[in-house]
Amino acid sequence: MTREAAYNFMRDYFMVRKPKKEKEASEKFLQDAEKNNANAKKTASGLIYEIVTPGDEAAKPKAIDTVRVVYEVKTGKVFDSSKERNDTVKFAVNQVIPGWTEGIQLVGKGGEINMWIPSDLAYGERGAGQAIGPNEALQFNVKVIDVIPGDSTKAKK
Repeated sequence: MTREAAYNFMRDYFMVRKPKKEKEASEKFLQDAEKNNANAKKTASGLIYEIVTPGDEAAKPKAIDTVRVVYEVKTGKVFDSSKERNDTVKFAVNQVIPGWTEGIQLVGKGGEINMWIPSDLAYGERGAGQAIGPNEALQFNVKVIDVIPGDSTKAKK
């Protein structure tokens, strides 16, 4: 195989074949999640979620807020977990992937949510580093420890 042929093969694999394969696998994964979780619901955007514990309805985070959470995320296998580190993490609600931003606003302080996030609400065709491939759906389990109100005057500008 010539160098050019090898380059073309690799480019085709990583730019076309692998993303297509991941998209098909992710679509099946999301269908199975919706089918196999009796309490799962689906939003208009395609986010699938299950409220494990609703938490305080009066203390649901808004996009301008910051949350302190314990979480675990996987793409079939766990690749990041503050649970495993026995740690909490703060995130500005509107500064993470769109699916997470949408889902976290559905559960109140003290609540817990499972989210199955389609790739177009996550990292899309590009993926993210070694852990998240192109077109790969994500599964999160998040417990909201605290909701820190944001500055609503800044949000209006």
